[in-house]
Amino acid sequence: MDTNKVKLTYFQTVIAVVALAVTALGVGFSIGQHVSLPSPTGGSTDLAGRYEWQWAGENWFGKITLSNHNTISRAKVGVLKKVYMADGSAKFDIQDDVMKLVEGTYQYDGDSKVEIDMLVKKHIPGESADLEQRIVGTLEKRRCFAGQVEYQDHLTGKRYLGDIILVDYCSHLGDDVLAWSQGTK
Repeated sequence: MDTNKVKLTYFQTVIAVVALAVTALGVGFSIGQHVSLPSPTGGSTDLAGRYEWQWAGENWFGKITLSNHNTISRAKVGVLKKVYMADGSAKFDIQDDVMKLVEGTYQYDGDSKVEIDMLVKKHIPGESADLEQRIVGTLEKRRCFAGQVEYQDHLTGKRYLGDIILVDYCSHLGDDVLAWSQGTK
């Protein structure tokens, strides 16, 4: 396998973990339930709950469960695909399981940082063998806003629900993306 491809893939995995921090620490919401983050002054070191894990750079979407006693009990990420139907409506589907948790732990400092250590099996579409990768990093609390919004097609009037997350953070996608996002390109 090409060494540069493996380095890029590892880098992309680290970015996905950073996206977890944005969601888990910045917002404190989950899929299907509300998770209240511990108060920074309360000294709690547990972030138990179910969180969304995504990275727009690879169209990855998944979920991760942080359990009591600083264990990661479940993590799964796939590639989100959007397919347009004949009537113009959109259908979302998860394809190509990219990562599944083998084992993992986290340490929350009760204030603004989480140390993540996970072993995952990663499947790269087009490759026959799955890779085991360790994801290790320090995630920092970021400011963000998240919520459900309604989109309306101005031609048909059709309305549908979606989500928007505004994050006070810029992904490590490279200088060209950063310049575009800042309006300098």
